[in-house]
Amino acid sequence: KWYCSGNKPTIKGTPNAMAEKDILGYLAYFHTALNFDEYWTCVIGNEVGTPVLKSFAKTKPSLPTLAKNADISWYDKTKDTYTLDSTEDFRGFGYLSSLGMNFEDKTINLTADVALNTGNVNDRWEKWTPIGTPESEFAGEFNGNGHSISGVYVTASQPGAGLFGGTAEGSAIKNLKLENSYITSTARYVGSIVGSLSGDMENVYSSATVVTNSAYAGGLVGQIWSKEKVSMTRCWFAGNATFKMSTGGLVGKIAQGTVTMTDCLNSGT
Repeated sequence: KWYCSGNKPTIKGTPNAMAEKDILGYLAYFHTALNFDEYWTCVIGNEVGTPVLKSFAKTKPSLPTLAKNADISWYDKTKDTYTLDSTEDFRGFGYLSSLGMNFEDKTINLTADVALNTGNVNDRWEKWTPIGTPESEFAGEFNGNGHSISGVYVTASQPGAGLFGGTAEGSAIKNLKLENSYITSTARYVGSIVGSLSGDMENVYSSATVVTNSAYAGGLVGQIWSKEKVSMTRCWFAGNATFKMSTGGLVGKIAQGTVTMTDCLNSGT
């Protein structure tokens, strides 16, 4: 903050240099001391940017709403392991992913059930943006620790639809249940858990509904593409699926790689 005393400007406080990526979109609200209540706003939408003065902003997002619905206070870029204790924490994880963070060599532990929507068809459903894409993949380990994620609603027109859009070689998704969720897309690579899988999957269950009229769709995974070996262990799809072509109960297509499936089951319709 700048203060003036006569004609001599003075500075109060300690300047804090931050990388641009750390103040994109809502990160500016969490990571800076700018006065968002009166003067500043975040840049969100199709192109996420750095803060602007409200008088120059085309849109003015509701920061109190985000603070209530998504929490990234758990995030510390110096740490290797993160704990998500609530639905709000999980939404924050999704938001950070939407900014391009791939969590390479990081571990995400879920310690509570997550309900992104009520699941009631009469309620308004909030859309979920898949974590990672086939081009910018999630590269860490996500451990659900036996907890469930429910109320996931994805309606996509870009490749890679699911709870995760794409996962990288060396990544892992484990110990997770996906329930009462709906995934639909007009583009390729559609699965309730991962659109395009290049890592491993273990102890994963889904009873979601998957609907697409495009190619490469599966109950759990749309496609597998990897230069390394991929393992799916104790994975189970028990949901409903409506596909058009290049589809499978568990995996739509193995485009590249050697895949080992152990104790996996498809009992869906």
